[in-house]
Amino acid sequence: LTVVEVPADVVFGRALQAGLERCSGRLVTKMDDDDWYGVHHVTDLVQAHAHSGATLVGSSGYHLYVADADATLRWTKNPTEAAATWVHGGTMLLARDDLTALGGWPAVPVGEDAHLIRAVRESGGWIYGIHDLGFLYYRGQGHTWTPATGSQFWLDAEVPRTAGFAPPPQLDALPHPWVAR
Repeated sequence: LTVVEVPADVVFGRALQAGLERCSGRLVTKMDDDDWYGVHHVTDLVQAHAHSGATLVGSSGYHLYVADADATLRWTKNPTEAAATWVHGGTMLLARDDLTALGGWPAVPVGEDAHLIRAVRESGGWIYGIHDLGFLYYRGQGHTWTPATGSQFWLDAEVPRTAGFAPPPQLDALPHPWVAR
């Protein structure tokens, strides 16, 4: 593990690029510090990358905790274990050489994952979405991206919902600094 420190005023895409430039491995994954990941998450991504032959893999479905509504949703609007047009930014994995060939991480303050997904598609690459079992997305205090409709973006969706904090059973969710247990 190598920690790459960047000044606070560096846009997020540039910070990711600084990390990429220090990578020596064949594969690169992006994980968000405020979400929860199961113990098999990275292994599942690596296996999906090898199995599918896709340029980019990630979770196309996910579980989501919406803090201000104290509700957990299972986002099932996208097919899993199949070709996908989108995967969750906090779950992306691709070959370091492919990311470098795409120009690396875009120098943007937010939306770096959407820019990368677009670059993959425009280059003729393809995306594979894995299952939603080992990832729980947190939406609440401290987010850099919020849709214009806020939490309603998720709450208005017709997807399975559970009251309270209910991570999938495959996750041993450690306490989160902004979620009261």
